[in-house]
Amino acid sequence: MRSLPAVQISDFFKKSGISPSQHRGFCVKLLSFPHKIAVPLPVVRLNQNTLVQKVTIDNLQADLTNILKQICESTGWKYAEVWIPDSKLMRPHPAYYMVSEELADFRKESESFTFAAGAGLPGRVWMMQKPEWIENVELEPAIYYRSHLAKQAGLKAGLGVPILASGEVVAVVAFYNDVAIPPNEDVIAEFSDKIKSLICL
Repeated sequence: MRSLPAVQISDFFKKSGISPSQHRGFCVKLLSFPHKIAVPLPVVRLNQNTLVQKVTIDNLQADLTNILKQICESTGWKYAEVWIPDSKLMRPHPAYYMVSEELADFRKESESFTFAAGAGLPGRVWMMQKPEWIENVELEPAIYYRSHLAKQAGLKAGLGVPILASGEVVAVVAFYNDVAIPPNEDVIAEFSDKIKSLICL
């Protein structure tokens, strides 16, 4: 595990939302893909077209946004967001991706949400430290607290995937589709592998 480059670490954590005890060498491996991701799963091999670079203060948000974009474009899912643990709550990270501006209201409203451990999709993934799939978030207001917003945005299937470092969740990435999809272990493994291939801890 390689360490972060010599930068103002306190400023890095302040801007990234990742606490010093959680970073564990957090870095981004994806910066530039000329085409959509097309790698065999579960084995991931980075080719010569992939630029590997550490996270820096200036490019953290842009890189995470690019990762979400690449994964959504390669899988056909419509929206993705990142949640970061902050003390006892999960808070939305500035990085997100949406396939169209029609989802802008969902993003804007989501920015005001926080989730305790075990609450909502991000909170449960954080507490359980494993992926969770909801077939149709519109129909699950008891466990998905933004169901009314998802219905307005036309989002249905939801998948939350944890990013783990040294046994701790340092982030939760949530993906959404505009169709209801039953849980699929192969798809969960695909998303998990894509994330692992693009973010190293």
